[in-house]
Order: sequence, then structure tokens, then C-alpha cells
Amino acid sequence: MNLWTAIVIIVALGVASEFIKSHYKRSSQGNVKADKEIEELTRTLKRHEKRIANLETILLDQQNEKRFDDLA
Repeated sequence: MNLWTAIVIIVALGVASEFIKSHYKRSSQGNVKADKEIEELTRTLKRHEKRIANLETILLDQQNEKRFDDLA
């Protein structure tokens, strides 16, 4: 093996390793992005559940007031 063949092989291995690193880095960032989306959706769902619970409370209070208004 001469000098130029060794240089080409070393450069090819370096390029291949950088390509593999960038591929894994991108795939791991995709997981982080998905995790962030899941957390955001979870927060939104909890916020909506609280809102529904508040609306149910308001509705029940109004129904109770109507029931007592009929007695008077």
C-alpha cells in the first residue's frame, strides 16, 4: 500500500464517521422534538380538562340556582 492509498482510506473513514455522527445526532434531536411536542400536548390536555371541570361546576351551580328559584 502506498502513501496516497493510505491517505484516501483515512480520509474516507473520517468522512464516514462524521456522517454517522451527524445521522445519530439528527435522529436523537428528532426524539427530543417529539418529547417536547408530547409535553406540550399533555399541558394543553390538562388545561382543557381544568377548563371543562370549571364549566361543569358553573353549569351545576346554575342548575342548583334554578331549582331554588322555582321554590320561591
